[in-house]
Amino acid sequence: MSHTLHAPPVQSDTLVNRCQNREEDAWTELVQRYGPLVRMIASSFGLRRADVEDIAQQTWIRVYEGIRSVREPDRVRAWIVTVTRREALRHLNRRTNGELPIGDQQYFDMADEQPCPEQHVLLGAELDAALAAVAKLPEAQRRLLILLFGAQAVSYDEISARLGIPRGSIGPTRARLLRQLQYALDGWRS
Repeated sequence: MSHTLHAPPVQSDTLVNRCQNREEDAWTELVQRYGPLVRMIASSFGLRRADVEDIAQQTWIRVYEGIRSVREPDRVRAWIVTVTRREALRHLNRRTNGELPIGDQQYFDMADEQPCPEQHVLLGAELDAALAAVAKLPEAQRRLLILLFGAQAVSYDEISARLGIPRGSIGPTRARLLRQLQYALDGWRS
């Protein structure tokens, strides 16, 4: 799986057109490319990991159902962001049986709010910077991040077996890598 990090990315418009034609490898690439973003957005709502994964799964179902209606393929990232936010809001609404506690009205206000073009550009640039920072990591560290934050949850025991590293070193290594990536992103932002 790590060899995909080295392949040149397919242009968004080409990728979307291939997804609209239901090409399986294009769907795999779309999910790999935007899966971390989908989980990051869902996580920003303060939900448990299982809820985040449910939202991610529902988001990809909605994307699959609606991809043929995308008229501006170069804006697919913005569309996926919007779909994810709406799915997170639906999830929150279902979780509270249709009633939000006082003070959480902001979630409904966000549903109708469309991010401005500048936010799309910044989000895209930040994602590109994060991917570039990950690409600069040694192969073993990239593999660890993929197993930790990939589309499917992998236990520390399985990671230990796959990568041949002690289970007890995974958490500290994860924390060190996240600090390193945070430092790289902080440098990019300033």
